[in-house]
Amino acid sequence: MVPLDLDLLREELRESFRQCGFQEEWMGDSLLGVLREKVRENREDGLEMTRQDVEESLLGALDATGFSDVAEAYRGRHPRLPGEFSRCLREWTAESLAAFLGRCPDVPSGMLPEILRQLPERLAGAGYPRVSEALILEYARHLVHGLRAQSGEPFPELTLCSRVRYIAADQWNLPLTDACLALQERRVIWLQPVSDILPVVVVQCRLARLLDFSEPPLDEASFQTRVSRLSPLLLECLVLMQGQVQRQWPEVAGAVRGVVRFVDFSALPPLLCASRRRKERRELSLRLEEALRTPFSASPLPVLVRFR
Repeated sequence: MVPLDLDLLREELRESFRQCGFQEEWMGDSLLGVLREKVRENREDGLEMTRQDVEESLLGALDATGFSDVAEAYRGRHPRLPGEFSRCLREWTAESLAAFLGRCPDVPSGMLPEILRQLPERLAGAGYPRVSEALILEYARHLVHGLRAQSGEPFPELTLCSRVRYIAADQWNLPLTDACLALQERRVIWLQPVSDILPVVVVQCRLARLLDFSEPPLDEASFQTRVSRLSPLLLECLVLMQGQVQRQWPEVAGAVRGVVRFVDFSALPPLLCASRRRKERRELSLRLEEALRTPFSASPLPVLVRFR
């Protein structure tokens, strides 16, 4: 038995978030605060955890809630962690899922057929064409927990990882407006999964997809006009997601934060700016970033805006 060094974990998590462009320290602190409570609850229930349990819980929560890049950064600080599970994203077949989960001690063999029946639908509903082994295992553990709860069986052997609660990407039950639904259908935005161990609601947005539905091609001025209408829709999604989290998990209601991640943002300037001069494209990027950030300044929900 060794003490859990929360100070070391906190600093490593903060550094991993910083490495991915998140300077706010509350994100890692929030994750550890919930983790510490779960450690205490598990101990009261007679569940002792190994160091691997704690680290897998952190990585699984990050992977499953849209912060896979932070999980990757954390793994990079601990070369021993990838030994059991591959960090690579890959496509899965029924045969490869059965082979992988059949080797995992956390998945009872008697439940494997039902898990293999439900898991592909869960993965498809989450919108992930390729996923890591860590995320596959987290989904399987979640299903194990649910199946045992339905059957009334005790589950004292479940680890901390198995007790993390999720709202998967296909479980957001939100009264979205038609404009938001259209953005989802066109894959301009994705509502990411969330867990109670890291109650951060995340919307990813690929702005370049807006250009695919524009005739004729947009110039900067026209695109700015369209962007000014986009941010309020993203905020609408975040506020509704926050409300669902607060209803399902009232104990973490005060900790819910929002993140908007504009992915592939660097691809925009070359599409909108005919000039080859790096300075002009950089100035365009700054103008677009400012236009996208401004609407969130008066948000009722604390929102971080990130560009990747």
